Amino acid sequence: MQKIPYMNRIIQYTLIAAISLTVGVGNSQGQKPYGNFEEYALDLLTRPNLVRKSEQQILFPEGLVALWTRALDRNEAQLTRLVINSLAIAHTRGVPDTLSLQPKLVEIASRDDLDPQIAAAIAKTLVTFEAKDQSELLASLAAEYGPMVAGIVEPALTQWQVDTLESRWLDRLRIGVAGETETAFAIHGLAAINCAEATELIRSLVLDEKQSPSIRLVAARELGKLERSGLIPLAEQLVAIDTDSTFHRLLAIESLSQHQDDSSVEFFTACLSVDSNAVQAEAVRNLYRIKPSLVEALNEQLHQSTDANVRQHLINALADSKSPSRIADLSFFLSDVNPKLRRNTASHLIELAELPELKMEIIEAAVKVQSKDQWQGCEQATFVLGTLKHLPSGSRMVELLGHPRGDVKVAAAWGLNELKMPEHLPAMLEHAQSIWEGFQSGQLSALTRGMTLHQAFLFNAFGDQLYEPAEPLLMYYVPKNFEIGIDARVAAVWALGKLHEDQPVDRLVADLVERLEDNGQFPEIEDVRNMCGVSLGRMRAESALAAIERFADEGLTGCQWALQRMTGKEPPTPRTDRILIDDWFLSPAPNSSP
Repeated sequence: MQKIPYMNRIIQYTLIAAISLTVGVGNSQGQKPYGNFEEYALDLLTRPNLVRKSEQQILFPEGLVALWTRALDRNEAQLTRLVINSLAIAHTRGVPDTLSLQPKLVEIASRDDLDPQIAAAIAKTLVTFEAKDQSELLASLAAEYGPMVAGIVEPALTQWQVDTLESRWLDRLRIGVAGETETAFAIHGLAAINCAEATELIRSLVLDEKQSPSIRLVAARELGKLERSGLIPLAEQLVAIDTDSTFHRLLAIESLSQHQDDSSVEFFTACLSVDSNAVQAEAVRNLYRIKPSLVEALNEQLHQSTDANVRQHLINALADSKSPSRIADLSFFLSDVNPKLRRNTASHLIELAELPELKMEIIEAAVKVQSKDQWQGCEQATFVLGTLKHLPSGSRMVELLGHPRGDVKVAAAWGLNELKMPEHLPAMLEHAQSIWEGFQSGQLSALTRGMTLHQAFLFNAFGDQLYEPAEPLLMYYVPKNFEIGIDARVAAVWALGKLHEDQPVDRLVADLVERLEDNGQFPEIEDVRNMCGVSLGRMRAESALAAIERFADEGLTGCQWALQRMTGKEPPTPRTDRILIDDWFLSPAPNSSP
């Protein structure tokens, strides 16, 4: 059993939430491709699938809650506080029977000499327990012990939408002497319980020029939740206070955040002429909320907006229309300067292409974007066309292999790998050879953006399409070399196995066994070793069987797969990882070694 010492709480929570641990090949050494290419999946490590799942069992010390119960009975202030704080953590981690101590917490909370820090600990733990039935107790603790406890209790009661503090919150707004935090708590709480009496009080805060901007914004936002219609006069009144004020426009928009009537549409539309990205973004967000077609109709006005939020709503609206006439407008954003927006556009187009009436429009639009020079559009259009398997786009992808941007190089190589067109293989090999020469001359390195992943996709294609002329180049990537990255070497070894499936070649077998056995002080990259095992198994290299068996026994999943393919021997069942979390300040002494 593995015993975990003190850990960061977030890591602990992650461990407890996980139901299984993925065990397989890992990139522990060497250089990864520089850049963010998450949409381009190099799936060699799942062909064959080397991923093994090991169940994970989280354990806690036996008798933990019973020990804490005895500790609480001692009535020692510091010990009590530590136990109560630990209960909140334990409940979140999933320790059994923590709720059984709730009555004890309620009893401690009723003591006359309660320490303020213990009161805060009780409040925090009861909130963690989601003890809605203790709302009255929590409210009384908040009233008695002030901000330290109220800051825990009031947001919880708001989230639970209970009216325990309704009168107190109303009084706070009526009297108007509370601090900013307490006022915000009251506004949020009253809106959450839909308190009709609070409407005028919150409205007055929105209009009160003496209030802080943050309180007025909170009030406007919550007023919009309470009043879903009829606030146009208020919005106009706010704008009239100062027609040039961005802040007053934002207050007005927030107050109309649930309105859907024609007057509100007119108000939001008028806000688009205001020279403020914040105002325009909020106006467009509301128009989209009311009806996406309202934003779609504003394409000419909005498509050149400098605000990414405005463009995002427009992209979504154009996609929502599912109209052939809007595909060209939507494809415009494949070239957007914001990577999130252009990727979102590509995702929309790929999804829309499932509709037969839109597929050809989408392909034609993507081809136009791909043919232009803007690198962002070249990359994303290539991704769309590769996903849709549009074979005529392969020629342009070959051209883009030589693009100066690594992003475009990766997309082009990935796209050609998806299209699998034999006529392009000679040009792809010529390009891959130039990449190798660039590594040899020092012009390129593993840190050149996307270079090794770009090369890996080309090698993937050579292996998939059994392109024998690529073998001499692939062999260059077998020897250990940390300067040319991980993925290209993994792909090269994988492709060599495909080229010689069921036909072992002595020299290649010897080279792969050498890589497989290199696990000393400066070991070979584990992904490469795993793929060596796979390729030896794919070739059915009997001379390597002893090495394959040895490393299969040591847990190398590539060798386990190879052994199964060559001998029929099933890989061992992954053992259950039993993890004892025992970092508590007070924990039972184990009766025996786990």
